[in-house]
Amino acid sequence: QDIGPALREFEAVYNASWKKPEGKPAFIAKFSQQATLNDWTRIGILYVNSVPCAVQLWYVAAGVGSIFKLAHDEKFKAYSVGSILTFEMLRHAIDEDGVSKIDFLIGGDGYKKDWGFKMQERWGLAIFNKTLRGRMLAFRHIFLPRVKNRVLKFISLNR
Repeated sequence: QDIGPALREFEAVYNASWKKPEGKPAFIAKFSQQATLNDWTRIGILYVNSVPCAVQLWYVAAGVGSIFKLAHDEKFKAYSVGSILTFEMLRHAIDEDGVSKIDFLIGGDGYKKDWGFKMQERWGLAIFNKTLRGRMLAFRHIFLPRVKNRVLKFISLNR
């Protein structure tokens, strides 16, 4: 099944949304194409007068619907197009795909609470070797983000 046209509409709406542009859109497209071979990919597109205005990218496998990406065109925000599409995607995942769990994945976005799902805290662990390369990776992943946040906070306070 060719999902290329749906992915292009997804990217167009995503680019017209409030979200930052994807760093690796080609990776997402390639992964989605591969996942389609296993019937895991679900792309929801809501249209208003034949214009795509809200999109969602889900992966459904092993009874779990994972909401990977979603966005809506800001021009249609007043019509709650994102909520309408989420409702339809949830309905389809439960009624048609038979999922027993919906996973909004990571992030504390406010809209996730609107759907009344239980939030689960996730923890990660990063381990680095004591080699020079390991120390450089630790510096890059742990300390540079802290420095960046402090610099950005300093800049915003001094505007």
